[in-house]
Amino acid sequence: MKKKTIVEAASAFVQVTTHKNTNTGRAYANGLKYFIDGLTFLNLDPDVSLAEIVTEDHILPLIDIGFFKEKDVKPLLFHLSASSQHLYCSAVVAFMEYLVDEDEAQVNLVRLRRLIRRRLAPRPETNPMAARDHLEKVIAHVKNLNLIQTDNYRQRLINMRDRAFTLTLSDTGYRVSEACGLLIKDIDLENMKTRIVGKGNKVAYVRYSKRALDAILEYLNERFSLDDMFRRKVDKLRRELPVFARHDKGAGKKVLQLSTDGGRHIIDTRVVEALGPEYRDTISPHTFRHYFVTSVLRGTGNMRLAQLLARHSSATTTEIYAHMTDDELDQAHYKIFNT
Repeated sequence: MKKKTIVEAASAFVQVTTHKNTNTGRAYANGLKYFIDGLTFLNLDPDVSLAEIVTEDHILPLIDIGFFKEKDVKPLLFHLSASSQHLYCSAVVAFMEYLVDEDEAQVNLVRLRRLIRRRLAPRPETNPMAARDHLEKVIAHVKNLNLIQTDNYRQRLINMRDRAFTLTLSDTGYRVSEACGLLIKDIDLENMKTRIVGKGNKVAYVRYSKRALDAILEYLNERFSLDDMFRRKVDKLRRELPVFARHDKGAGKKVLQLSTDGGRHIIDTRVVEALGPEYRDTISPHTFRHYFVTSVLRGTGNMRLAQLLARHSSATTTEIYAHMTDDELDQAHYKIFNT
């Protein structure tokens, strides 16, 4: 198969992205233009150089020192707003993910994301009410992933898994490492909970909502092509398997546990789909843990109950979330009585 040049690969990536979401494709095209322009300062000709030579090190100089366009005093990235910098760098990350998936290049994606996070200026903070609204839009989006019609069985599994994974995070208070490490045998279907060993080797129970547990069962039934017998009995071999598995090309036919980086990637992908590319990196798996605790506090006003369900060793930690809901109340009161 003929190897693509950087420009050809970028064009193919934008075309695929635009087909799925026009606005995302347009934003990513703008971001890649900055990246491709910057490559010329590395003595690369994007029209000739093959995409296979691209690595994570090609974007870092853009962030570290800022490249200058020829005869132009404005830095390539640093005259942009913090939000635009994040958006355009997200475009490059998504492009490199595409190169890896298509076997066009070898990129250390984990290192790439970490280095970008350390170098970029933080995004402007949003108020708690807006952040909660954004997260609930993501939840509404993933709830319908199982309804998407596709002839690609791997993509259907990914949709079903991502739906189950996201609803599990939002309704249980799991840390991302705990959710990714969950085994089928860990789930007590009858009592709708799981016994886990959490931080500090402390044993605790995590409760499931009906919608989260149903989503998990639908996903596993899709994986194993089982019927309702799954609810009563699963053979020993399958019980030892992870609940959330990888379905990328690299996993092949093996059932491999989803990594924490994989879990973060799921949330990142679905956030972009639900809210747009400018919201990439604004919601993480841990945001869902915040959402879980604040939902308990909003629903009950019971600090002790929230502490126990979140498995916080100290009430002081839970109080941080209470302050967040105080902010929400302040803003709601102001909106009602002062506008």
